[in-house]
Amino acid sequence: MLAQGLSNIGDSRRMERFLQKLLNGDAVTMVALGGSITAGQGVTMARDNYVERLYRWVQATFPNDQHRLLNKGLPGTTSAYVSPCALQIVPPDADFVLLEFTFNDAERASPVQAADDPTRRGFERLIRKMLNLQKRPAVAYFHVWTPRRLGTHFYESPENVIEMVPEYYGLPSISMRNALYHMVANLTVPAEWLWRSDINHANCVGHRYMADLIIGYLQNVALHVIDHMRVTELLHEEAVHEALHMPMFDDNWENHASRCQMDFEFKSLVSEDKGWQWVNEGKSPDRPKWGLVSETEGDSLAVQVPMDGFGTREGEEADDSPLTLAVSCLMSYERTGAVKLECEEGCTCKPREYSLRHWNHVSLVYWKPLLNVKLWDGTNACVVRVTNPERNSTERKLKVTGVLATRETFMVSIYDYNKDAEEAERAEEEAAAPTEMSPAASSASAAIKRNLSGGVTVTSRPCQSAASQIQRAAMQWALPAWGLVAALLLALVWDRRRHLHALPQLGDISLARSWRGSLGGSKMPVLRQ
Repeated sequence: MLAQGLSNIGDSRRMERFLQKLLNGDAVTMVALGGSITAGQGVTMARDNYVERLYRWVQATFPNDQHRLLNKGLPGTTSAYVSPCALQIVPPDADFVLLEFTFNDAERASPVQAADDPTRRGFERLIRKMLNLQKRPAVAYFHVWTPRRLGTHFYESPENVIEMVPEYYGLPSISMRNALYHMVANLTVPAEWLWRSDINHANCVGHRYMADLIIGYLQNVALHVIDHMRVTELLHEEAVHEALHMPMFDDNWENHASRCQMDFEFKSLVSEDKGWQWVNEGKSPDRPKWGLVSETEGDSLAVQVPMDGFGTREGEEADDSPLTLAVSCLMSYERTGAVKLECEEGCTCKPREYSLRHWNHVSLVYWKPLLNVKLWDGTNACVVRVTNPERNSTERKLKVTGVLATRETFMVSIYDYNKDAEEAERAEEEAAAPTEMSPAASSASAAIKRNLSGGVTVTSRPCQSAASQIQRAAMQWALPAWGLVAALLLALVWDRRRHLHALPQLGDISLARSWRGSLGGSKMPVLRQ
């Protein structure tokens, strides 16, 4: 299974260099970028997340108190969504970067779009940025898979389209589909053991499988390094100094101006914020969620976005790529209303209004963009007006947490593809509507498809360990078995008691004691004649 999960070996020199550092006892910085699965959605405890499991293996196998893990997974985001902020998210001294975007990039991964698509372009720029970081880190790609969402047939997975970009740059890639498809299709591992009933996210058992796939790959690389220690050192240095290939997509360079300002840095840009509260809604000190919150329709604030580096400088070639300004807002299934964005001073753009109602039972932060922004001549800042619009609704919470300016091709979150959340919810409901089963449903192939797609509705339950899953399955058989054993014992006891009472008068106490002892009714020693 581990070998089959290796989708592309790629150029392993950077990965060998990373493992060489670990074998030498050096401290390393590991970074994970991805969507909600990388962020840990689907597990009940953070330590069950596949990224955390991977880090614990590194720490246990190559112990060093200075190792660092930065899990930067952001739910609901595509690779093109993350790319503009990547150099601010990932530290320049990263030694290892793991990317995971197959699930969310799947929304734009049809074969028709494979040739040249904004998501593919953003994905390529993200990979180039990671490969060009200061320490030239090892970069690996991980394809997550959920059959109920990404296709019940092997060929339906979008990773066939997405994989071409990692392959172009020689990234090693690991495929959850390749490793698990036949096991799930043949009922060796039922789908409900690995994925939650929301059809999108792996549970803790699924995360364990995911971690094992990556760890298995790293173990093989480490063994290769140990066996070829002297030979590989020169190759590692070559990998560091080699320049990247030309972009796969025409003129898709990663050096367009881009800047993200979040949390307290964002707050310093805000003015005219009467009625707004600066609130930390994080549930733990190590994961704060700062933002400005309004609960009243009509409240507005002004954000002065610095434009240095985005205008035309004397003696430099103008970057005429479209400019996007975006404000990050909380989307939720409860209480949230909408947001209205306008260019007020220093720039012009078309105003946009977005619903912030989330049709899934989650609360997440997403960019809400103003596209094709035009800067005024000589401006050094663009003022964006953010308003809690009047909608006469009881759901009117608005939380803003950051601002983005970029000349990269911008692709918003997958949850903004629809005009509004209500339309998206209707589309989701229509897609989930049951269809009439064909006569082929009774065939073996149909049985495989039913297992891959989840079959019957699965009741949602807390994430359980593999042992718990096995124990739960065993108990389904054990309880009836114990009931049968208990019934047999009772029958045996009743038969013996009836036989005892049917005996002639028992004047011999030794005989009576012998019978009671055999029935467990007395702890007196049995007297022998």
